[in-house]
Amino acid sequence: MPYFGKFNNFFNLWVYSASKNNKIDFYIISDSFNKKSVPAFNNIHFIESTLDEIKCKFSSYFGFDCSLESGYKLCDYRPFYFILYPEIISKYDYWGFGDMDLIYGDIMSFLPDNLCEYDAFFQYGHLQLIKNTPEVNNLVFKYAGVEKIKEVYSTNKPCFFDEREFSRFNLAKKANLRVYDNQDVIGDIYSYSPVLRLVRNYKTNQAILFEFNNGRMFGHEIIDDKLVSNEYVYLHLQKRKMTNNVKNFSLFYINGSKFFNKKNKNLLTIVKTQKNKRLLSKIRIFINLRLKPKLNKK
Repeated sequence: MPYFGKFNNFFNLWVYSASKNNKIDFYIISDSFNKKSVPAFNNIHFIESTLDEIKCKFSSYFGFDCSLESGYKLCDYRPFYFILYPEIISKYDYWGFGDMDLIYGDIMSFLPDNLCEYDAFFQYGHLQLIKNTPEVNNLVFKYAGVEKIKEVYSTNKPCFFDEREFSRFNLAKKANLRVYDNQDVIGDIYSYSPVLRLVRNYKTNQAILFEFNNGRMFGHEIIDDKLVSNEYVYLHLQKRKMTNNVKNFSLFYINGSKFFNKKNKNLLTIVKTQKNKRLLSKIRIFINLRLKPKLNKK
């Protein structure tokens, strides 16, 4: 996973959650990390490189001068990450990519037992796994074509090439290959809420308290005065400023603004606190809406 620029303040939690998925190797390509500040894990590998070096690799592969002026544009190049380090990729049956604003759960536990029969897993750019075969790797050339590829990689504007119609997952589906996805296990959080609510039903679902527990990710909410818990493959915290107060990495909680440890392990009490915060946020929004017209008249 190439990443250039400053890592977020919970990168240490990302690393730890990735390390608990010890059947998966993670490669981080960057010029920003300090190896001494990151614990060593057997399945976490760091490759020092620059954005210019990555740009040169893509330009050489495609045969024209690719546009890659910022790290954000890297998302469009994700479908072709397999070309960056072929000597590494060739060792694996699957390769993939993902975001750095995640905390992983137990990824392998959510994959089917006959996973080798599938060609692509998960449809969002937060996390995708792709079978490492010429047929699957060449899908973008087959369906997008050379002209579309040149169009996308000749501009520095984001084209969302990793998630929309030409994403690996969608192309595998189009080619009638076998794909796997389960939206119920995706902890994708709505960015514009002070508390954690899932994107897929953010208007109706309750505030969720997430718990990372020894490599597994759980979400807890109160429904009809009862504590309801679900397990997730990952938690995605896009565009959310977080405070990281974690000392014990093996067990911590996540609410809308921070990662924290809690000595009191009474989940019902902690989740009720998050529910009350959601109510307070609604009151603040209501007050703001009532005050704005009055302020504008002055």
